[in-house]
Amino acid sequence: MARDDLCFVVHLNIPLPNMLVYLRDNGKTVRIMRTNTQGAFSNAIPLVKKPYSLVVEDPRKTYSFATMTIDGTTMPLTVTGQHI
Repeated sequence: MARDDLCFVVHLNIPLPNMLVYLRDNGKTVRIMRTNTQGAFSNAIPLVKKPYSLVVEDPRKTYSFATMTIDGTTMPLTVTGQHI
């Protein structure tokens, strides 16, 4: 996994580990990833260039995230959570 392919989930620039990251195509989940201890995640399988919804969920319900629309080439990125 190349460093420039990493995406991050943070709150106040603090990495958020164990967040669930879903890529959805018209409501259907096509990828599920989990952030590592540094709040990083990566999609190792190439995507077709088209719109996807990126949804981040906190299993502990401490942070909330806005749903983002990305295309298959929108990497890397940083998703910022809001404390609930």
